[in-house]
Amino acid sequence: WTGTLEGPKFDDDGEEIEYEIVEETIDNYDSEVAENEDGSFTVTNTNTETVQFEVDKVWVGPVGPSVTVKLMDGETEADSVLLTAENDWTGTLEGPKFDDDGEEIEYTIEEVAIDNYDSEVVENEDGSFTVTNTNTETVEFEVDKVWVGPVGESATIKLMDGETEVDSVTLTAPNWTGTLEGPKFNDEGTEIDYTIVEVAIENYESDVVKNEDGSYAVTNTNIETVEVSGTKTWIGGESPRPSITINLLADGEE
Repeated sequence: WTGTLEGPKFDDDGEEIEYEIVEETIDNYDSEVAENEDGSFTVTNTNTETVQFEVDKVWVGPVGPSVTVKLMDGETEADSVLLTAENDWTGTLEGPKFDDDGEEIEYTIEEVAIDNYDSEVVENEDGSFTVTNTNTETVEFEVDKVWVGPVGESATIKLMDGETEVDSVTLTAPNWTGTLEGPKFNDEGTEIDYTIVEVAIENYESDVVKNEDGSYAVTNTNIETVEVSGTKTWIGGESPRPSITINLLADGEE
């Protein structure tokens, strides 16, 4: 890539000619001509081709005010775009197609971290990218077990989002206390209204009560019964017999 240019030193009037070095235009290249200290010239061609990447934002959970997505060449930021509702959460990133060595650059797409969100970047078949932000906030519910009747071996409490079980905990002696945890928001960004239910225990009714501090008390009341039967015998007296009332006393109480 070296050559020599030659021309007359003087013009027809005997004046020394002041030459200029120019390069014919090459598609997709900028040309720069620099004179060296020794009087030679260096003609530098810099490729001007670029690549563009369309990025779309998807929210799983509450929608934030904005996000910044970056086009990265290794550790170097080549471009960035701010996505908001005003631009429909869509933007374009652009960078040089080739590096200084003429190798095509392999870019990555990254998002500036957002509190309470995990970010996932997926390249689509058409070369665009979808950046999905999933909310990571959770809620916790403390549950306590109360027994009315004989104490069972264990009890299983479930955290339900409608018909979907989100979490469960098995409570046992000695403290009969546990914690349930689930996402704070659903995919549409609405806070989930959970319910607490207990897996049925034979011979017990379950009552779930929310306390003022947000915890739950699950009371199991034994529903087993006993029956006492007998026969009334009359000795003496005349018919017809009067009616009688028989009372069942539990610990001295009717």
